[in-house]
Amino acid sequence: MNKSVLKTYKYLLVTTTYKNNFTLLELFYKFYKKVWNPTNFLFIVGNTDENKEKNINIINDKLNIKLTILGNVGFSLPHRSVRNGILYKYENIYVYMYDTELHYNNNIEWDQIRGFIVQSLHKGFRLGGNTMLLHEYYINVDNDDFLYTNDVNDTLENNKNQFHSIEYIPTETFNIKNELKFINCPYYFQLKALNKDIVKNQHSLCRNLDFKDSCGHCHHKMEELHGVIHYETCETFDINNIKQCCYAFGCPSLKTLIEEKHWQQTMINNQEENICDRMIMTCNVPLNKVKDDFYKYYCYESLSEYEKNNVPIISSTLFRDL
Repeated sequence: MNKSVLKTYKYLLVTTTYKNNFTLLELFYKFYKKVWNPTNFLFIVGNTDENKEKNINIINDKLNIKLTILGNVGFSLPHRSVRNGILYKYENIYVYMYDTELHYNNNIEWDQIRGFIVQSLHKGFRLGGNTMLLHEYYINVDNDDFLYTNDVNDTLENNKNQFHSIEYIPTETFNIKNELKFINCPYYFQLKALNKDIVKNQHSLCRNLDFKDSCGHCHHKMEELHGVIHYETCETFDINNIKQCCYAFGCPSLKTLIEEKHWQQTMINNQEENICDRMIMTCNVPLNKVKDDFYKYYCYESLSEYEKNNVPIISSTLFRDL
């Protein structure tokens, strides 16, 4: 299908994933609907319960919709962690739900599974002659990444795909009606756990993506791999006049850290390999360790006076007003 046909067919598809972690679902939908006004949403949901209706009911309730089944969706190349896929729909919301394990071995395995699903869905529909997922532009992000722009057309048409990231500072419970605080340093809690100076790392792990790639995921720019050259949007970022950024909700609250995160996000020393800066992506973290890490690395009280005074903290009502 040529470009001109795509333009007249569909404009923007927003895709994200969930698995037993629906705290941000309603907020994600309302945010992207208001800021980007996409043609369609595609929610990819891993189901770990015997009955898919449990998750369908949660989605219906949170979004005030009523999903109906479009049909079973299988792939020509099966994957052991992607089984019994069903596609649901309500107006411009598509939900692909599949059976899977509660926990994966590590985040690398999850990245591979996600890539497999997205590529298989797009390839399968296109090979079958179904244009359902064909769009001119694509945003494929984690459900805790909220890409903001004050000019959607300019951002998409001129491929302004670099997003300086600011990180939400969590409280014990998540309440969108409160004024939310964001710190000008993505994944600051990981840096703090590594004893790294967050003042010097305010541009690490910012985001970029290819709006034209149907299977491309929003990437974290690794400053330590690419030197000290920052994205242009990072260099020009103004906390008093935010034109484009990623509002990141890596940890919405202590409650979600305990109940919904599938692996510990802070850095843990790996004594066996004598490596002190490796992220241990595991579900086998004791509850008291998760709580200790929250108060030590995540919450506002964990920030030192030096950090509070030297890393901008932004109070925002953007999400309260959605």
